[in-house]
Amino acid sequence: MNRHYYDRFDLAEVGSTFTPAGGGGQESRHLGLVKAAPGRKAAQEDAALLTLKSHVQTWAMQVVESAVEFAAPPSTQRDPWQHDVKTSTIIVGGRPVGYATVVPLACRRAMDEHLTAWSIALAEINLSQVVDVKGAVRPLPVVPTHPQTELDFSVVSDAGRRYADLAADLSGFSHPLLRRLSFVDSYEGGSVPAGKRSFTYRARVGYPDRTLGETDLYDFRQSFLAFLGRCGLEIRG
Repeated sequence: MNRHYYDRFDLAEVGSTFTPAGGGGQESRHLGLVKAAPGRKAAQEDAALLTLKSHVQTWAMQVVESAVEFAAPPSTQRDPWQHDVKTSTIIVGGRPVGYATVVPLACRRAMDEHLTAWSIALAEINLSQVVDVKGAVRPLPVVPTHPQTELDFSVVSDAGRRYADLAADLSGFSHPLLRRLSFVDSYEGGSVPAGKRSFTYRARVGYPDRTLGETDLYDFRQSFLAFLGRCGLEIRG
């Protein structure tokens, strides 16, 4: 870490961990996510943790296409880098796969005295626990005989809105041109208002028997935008 440059500090790291076991050491692959932000007040810690949890949700939707739940830890025992109160178990596919926490002040001070003025949220995910999680299963489409087009749509919703709820709403859209609608990414901060989150979805459209025209794309876009509005989703410009 470069403590002299904290303008933007985000870390994602994949590495191996070794856990002692009766039959010998067990190796598993882990993903670590860190969100650091200036300020050490409780509200700033909570904001960093909330942002980190949204990143965990985005990772799950992109990688395993499964929703994430956060639950109270099964034990009160904590590692030195885990907060006594602000620690949650990460659950994917009905199984615990890691944790999300706020790094306590004592641990930050032990790492570097300058970190006492910062809020740090940390998540660790055991990737070996999610390799067999069954996400959404979609049959392979027929290879198109005419060109298709992909259109991206970014919408703004409440940050607390669940991915599963949003996916359920969007599944209600139907159009003769729509071949597939998939999640791309989510984003908080920057130009997105506080308490809101931006979601980006990609629509693949096309005709099975002819080439698309500009009027076709315009009509589809207008139809989908109207549907998003009825779902209470604001189009991000």
